[in-house]
Amino acid sequence: MSQTRILHLMHWDPKFVPSMIRFVHEHFDATEHSFVVYGNSVGEIDAQLPVTSCKRLFDQYSLNSELLKTATRIVIHGLFKQEVLLFLALNASELSKAYWVMWGGDLYTEPSGKKKLSWYSGQWLRRRVIPRIGHLATYIPGDYDYARATFGARGQRADCLMYQSNVFHPPVGGVETSPKNSTLKILIGNSADPSNRHLEVFDQLERSPQQDFVAYVPLSYGCQKTRDQVVEQGRRRFGDRFHPLLEILTPDQYWHLLENIDIGIFNHKRQQGMGNMISLLGYGARVHLRSEVTPWHLFRQLGCEVTSTESLDLSRLPESVSIRNRGIIEDHFSLARLLDQWGSIFRGD
Repeated sequence: MSQTRILHLMHWDPKFVPSMIRFVHEHFDATEHSFVVYGNSVGEIDAQLPVTSCKRLFDQYSLNSELLKTATRIVIHGLFKQEVLLFLALNASELSKAYWVMWGGDLYTEPSGKKKLSWYSGQWLRRRVIPRIGHLATYIPGDYDYARATFGARGQRADCLMYQSNVFHPPVGGVETSPKNSTLKILIGNSADPSNRHLEVFDQLERSPQQDFVAYVPLSYGCQKTRDQVVEQGRRRFGDRFHPLLEILTPDQYWHLLENIDIGIFNHKRQQGMGNMISLLGYGARVHLRSEVTPWHLFRQLGCEVTSTESLDLSRLPESVSIRNRGIIEDHFSLARLLDQWGSIFRGD
């Protein structure tokens, strides 16, 4: 078997996997990269790169293990499934050359309800796999610190914006400021995942003296039960001021929506929805998030002004603050920075 210089392990996600493969193909030497994409719903991948797809890594265990052994570097895109944790545990001798791209949901694993046996076994595997991984790729220092404290991570931190969804895309015609007396446009959360805690935000909005707003709520993916509950509650409480986003929009359509948002509210108790926060801050919106989550500390360290969800401020940011936030976001979350960071990882710098 010929040697693969850089091997990517990726659980199928239609939002991220195809775009990441195209990104590598467009900006780097495609002949140096191979991809193993696994999952029950692996779709068609439009890319001229060597891609091996399988429902389960263990369906072709010998081949996948050999790919790990012959690779110079391994990029693990998320540690979500017990399957990949067990596969890596059985190939632990190869993990010193691996980079774990930390998504968030694979790091903050505390369940919202009762802890099941599968959760305990997953944590057991994480504590045996993560300390062996040589590098942890993230742009959020607090996430790296959490991995060290919770799972005993010993690998070096590789600073990386990870995906193009975390790159700020300035609007072609520049950012337009909403008229001061126009109806506020509010974005709530990033998905139908229960961790968004939509109903807590609805409670706060109902108590606010500012009621001249429309609320946009992304619900195109996540938990169906949560989606149905949020839609029912939103329509009952806010009527035609409630706009659930039930279909997946194209990137251009979604960015256009975000350009016109005045206030974003993210009520997660962990790092989540970063691409939305980055874009909204770059477009000059006021962004609310919990002060205990790692993105709060990241944005504050960068010099961006963010607002706590503890007390909603339903007013637009002063123009001077919006301009300052925009400059920081444009500088830090750029395509040039992302390319440089991935180039460093691929070279093993």
